[in-house]
Amino acid sequence: MSELSRRTVCRCDGRNPIIFLLGSLDHITVVTADGKLALNQIGQISMKSPQLILVNMASFPECTAAAIKAIRESGMNLNPEVEGTLIRVPIPK
Repeated sequence: MSELSRRTVCRCDGRNPIIFLLGSLDHITVVTADGKLALNQIGQISMKSPQLILVNMASFPECTAAAIKAIRESGMNLNPEVEGTLIRVPIPK
C-alpha cells in the first residue's frame, strides 16, 4: 500500500491525519552523498500548525536539496517550500 493510500485509509478510520502524515515523513528516504538516510535522521520534523509541517535541516544543510526532492517524490502529494535550511511542507486538503 502506498503512503498516499495509507493516508487516505487513515482519514477514513478516525485517526488524526496530520499525526499520521508526520510519522510518514519520518520514513521518507533521502539519497545523500553518504548514502540513503531517513529524513528524520538528517532533519528535525515538527508541526507548526494543522496546515504546516516544518523540517529543520540546520544540522545537515548540504542535504536540504536532496530532502526537498525526496519529499516531492514521496507520492504523498506534498509540495515543500524552502527558506534557507527550513523546509515548509503545507498539508494538502
